[in-house]
Amino acid sequence: MYKGVFLPKTSFPLKGGLPINEPKLLEWWEKIDIYSVRRRARAGAAKFVLHDGPPYANGRIHIGHALNKILKDITNRCKFTMDGLDAVFVPGWDCHGLPIEAKVEESVSEVGAQLSIELRRKCREFANHWLSVQKAEFKRLGVLGDWENPYKTMDFEFEARIVEQFFKMLEMGYVYRGVKPVMWSVSEQTALAEAEIEYKDVTSKSVNVGFPVCDADDQKLVGAKVVIWTTTPWTIPANRAICYGESLQYVLIRVTSVGDMARVCVGDSLIVCGQRLEELCKLATISSYDIERQISSGELRNIVCKHPLCEEGYCFEVRLFPGEHVTDEVGTGFVHTAPGHGIEDFGIAQKYGIEIPEIVAPDGKFVHSVPLFAGMHIWKSFADIELALIKHSALISCSNYKHSYPHSWRSKQPLIYRTTPQWFISLDGERDLRAAALAIIPNVRWRPESSENRISSMVQGRPDWCISRQRRWGVPLCLFVDKDTGKPIINSDMNSRIVELIEKQGSDVWFLDEIFDILPDGVRRSSVEKIDDIIDVWFESGVTHMVVLRGSSDLSWPADLYFEGSDQHRGWFQSSLLTSAALEKRAPFEEVVTHGFVIDEDGIKMSKSGSNGVSPQDVIAKMGADVLRLWVASSDYSGDVSVGETILKHTGDMYRRFRNTLRYLLGGLDGFTVEEVVGLDEMPIVEKWVHHKLFELQKNVKKYVDEYDFKAAVHAIHHFCNNDLSAFYFDVRKDSLYCDCESAVRRRAVRTTFLHTFFILIHLLAPFLCFTSEEAMHSFAIDVLGIDPMSEIVGQKNSALMEYVLEKGLCVCGKFWSVHLSKCFDIPFGWKNEAVEKTVSNLREIRSAVTEALEKSRENKEITSSLQASVSVYSPSRYSGFEDEISLAELFLTSNAEMLGIGDAPRDSYDCSGGVKVVVKKADGEKCDRCWKILPEVKISEMRLCKRCLCAESSD
Repeated sequence: MYKGVFLPKTSFPLKGGLPINEPKLLEWWEKIDIYSVRRRARAGAAKFVLHDGPPYANGRIHIGHALNKILKDITNRCKFTMDGLDAVFVPGWDCHGLPIEAKVEESVSEVGAQLSIELRRKCREFANHWLSVQKAEFKRLGVLGDWENPYKTMDFEFEARIVEQFFKMLEMGYVYRGVKPVMWSVSEQTALAEAEIEYKDVTSKSVNVGFPVCDADDQKLVGAKVVIWTTTPWTIPANRAICYGESLQYVLIRVTSVGDMARVCVGDSLIVCGQRLEELCKLATISSYDIERQISSGELRNIVCKHPLCEEGYCFEVRLFPGEHVTDEVGTGFVHTAPGHGIEDFGIAQKYGIEIPEIVAPDGKFVHSVPLFAGMHIWKSFADIELALIKHSALISCSNYKHSYPHSWRSKQPLIYRTTPQWFISLDGERDLRAAALAIIPNVRWRPESSENRISSMVQGRPDWCISRQRRWGVPLCLFVDKDTGKPIINSDMNSRIVELIEKQGSDVWFLDEIFDILPDGVRRSSVEKIDDIIDVWFESGVTHMVVLRGSSDLSWPADLYFEGSDQHRGWFQSSLLTSAALEKRAPFEEVVTHGFVIDEDGIKMSKSGSNGVSPQDVIAKMGADVLRLWVASSDYSGDVSVGETILKHTGDMYRRFRNTLRYLLGGLDGFTVEEVVGLDEMPIVEKWVHHKLFELQKNVKKYVDEYDFKAAVHAIHHFCNNDLSAFYFDVRKDSLYCDCESAVRRRAVRTTFLHTFFILIHLLAPFLCFTSEEAMHSFAIDVLGIDPMSEIVGQKNSALMEYVLEKGLCVCGKFWSVHLSKCFDIPFGWKNEAVEKTVSNLREIRSAVTEALEKSRENKEITSSLQASVSVYSPSRYSGFEDEISLAELFLTSNAEMLGIGDAPRDSYDCSGGVKVVVKKADGEKCDRCWKILPEVKISEMRLCKRCLCAESSD
């Protein structure tokens, strides 16, 4: 009876069962506190600090969260495993803000001051609940970090530090109170920052409205109508002026004929920009007209109009003013000006001393002083405004107009400009924060490089930072304002006491009556106004670099890296940059990397509530977290990232190829001992080639991850596993692995190469497939070292092989047998061998040519398998001289092979690639029962074995 071939044997299963097995590894990591052990393992090493941009604690994580956190985790793991750095990661959460407050408001019924306290308490509970849920889900992704000590913006200490940073900027003169038009959410009843706004294409009602001229230098113009255009008809009650362009040409026309649906009448006189005349006639169905005369900008300056609803209570003059913002691209060349509801409108009002009426309440309803429309919601007012304009013959035309319009990214509802008193951080003026921020942007490494121009243009063009919000769940501004001067009271002792109180009681203390007790001596309660506005959440997250990084001796400032979505150029990147420019005079980050958004396979933006949403929880439950991590790692995140069933299926196929490679390596190492190790110099050429490829692979992967090009890194590893190992090396060496004598140098060289390949691969894969690489590491410990890594400490049962692995640096894991505590093997430069690479490249080319011939022979039914064949290869001279380097039969997977000169090729040979000709014949001899090769020597063997297999059978 034969011993049989040495088939691979391993406990590492073909199917990963990731949804079941990954939680077991998570439990073990939790048990040994792997994050702390990693930190201790890198004690004294240079730190790498990736500062976590805080997600919002208001629901389960979505696929965008998964993309972001996995990218960060891959980065940290690469820095630890490949660079040997002390990768510090403190996860954080943004806990304040409107979405939580709006949800909690539904359950709060008390009134007055207690309403704020009760609501804030419930908001804190709500945020804590979802924070716990998200923490568990992030950990399930395999994300390593200091999960026991995260930063939370609602912690008392954190709130105190936020207020402290705000007070610093206040004392430095950056903060002021002003009346300006700000983006206002009527659905949320608060001002919004630029980063809280998104733009959507909408179709609005646009109107052309005639303002009757009541006075002019040329009295013949009285009675004519100046025609304005607007896409916000609800602002007509707020109109106080009309703007024109000084460089534009204007005309007075008299209507001579109109269409059936026209609202203008024959004989009406209209004043309009000449370049926009034809478009106006088309909209107003004016069939014909006479141009009475040209009107100069000087004449326009002295025209006075009446409001079109003058008879309804809008009894005031509407004058015309030049405006640089007026163009002839759309509209009529006259811009309707409502000072309370537009930036340019507000600027004109300030320049010319025009009244700025307040006609819209915080909830979007017209205030009671607005004639005709009082109490009406602006979004429901169009029909009434239209009827009023028609009644007074002021509506020239009405049509639909498609354009981009701002919306709240939280509520998804449209926004308006509303002029209200707010608190701002000044970007210009004496301190010139804008210039300071722009000056430090070039000192940061931006990936992609276009990010630098993007954030520079955003900082350059943004308005002053509105930091006040008219809500309750957040950190209050903590300001007292002198009623006489309107200025905030700046008192260092008082501010310090406020910070101390918040440290002890949280920012709720600001809403208690006792807060007035901290007023400085001599300042009466009746003389001050307490500001209850809360601070913009972007300011909160914008100072986390000061609170988290500056606030811990275990971290370092500035951060080495910020890694967030591309939308953070106008969000967290910018708020962090501005606060750091003000407080530290430099950027809070050395490098910034951005990723795109998640879209479905059709290129449509992923929606949590829509039918195209992909839940990370569902993917993990079905396929495992490592497949999700591989999707992230193998995607080009520099743009938007697609995900869907088909993409995840392809990712699963790639995962299985990685898993099968590790499984084959582990199976080939069954029973491996240190006595089998073969030095590189003694190895055959193919093994030397594998070592060269390992050297090149690790060098390239390190280069890619240094550039945060994880896709290139993963695909390089995959190409090595698929093309170099599975398609070539494993195929060529499986006969030697299975059938050579155990003591044969060639087989030992194969197994030594497997050992080196296995450890290098699991270290390179560890940042991407954190669960699978650890599982493979544990299988090696169980199968080859004979230890249980989950219950035994490294060193308790050391074998000679373990000592070899540790001494050579193939794995340096310390106390616990985990790949995530180790560092990439420092591959000796001697593994690099360009000559071997060139030789094996030629071998692979000729092997490919022979494979072609064998396929043709199979198709012609000359053979049924390659082992039935004996091949004669007639090749160009560049392919000669390899016979001593490798067994040609093993290279071609045949029973016999020979190499001959190309000139000797017979006519019946197969023409193959590379100018190679091949003759395929059936091999002479009998089939060896053990290796299945057909050899002449088997004929005379009573045991029907070849000489090699007889040797293997007789060895101990």
